[in-house]
Amino acid sequence: MTAPRTSAADRPRTDDLLELSKKTLIVDLGVDEARIVPGASMTDMGIDSVCLIELKVMLQRLLGIRIPVELLAFDDTLERFVKKVSDCME
Repeated sequence: MTAPRTSAADRPRTDDLLELSKKTLIVDLGVDEARIVPGASMTDMGIDSVCLIELKVMLQRLLGIRIPVELLAFDDTLERFVKKVSDCME
């Protein structure tokens, strides 16, 4: 189920989404904060397929949106992933 679309003013900015993603990885998924480098690939940060799917599910719940599984790519950086999530909100 998808939440109603919000206005552009109500949507989190990309910087806010990046911070939310980082906090979710660290606090909820147990990724070592020192490994979180927004410009590094998911695999370089030690994020495996299970962790990436859990991040997707948690962000969907927090943001009230649907994030297509096709957006998940291990060679993506956290920055590119967040940009894709932001695009889902438009």
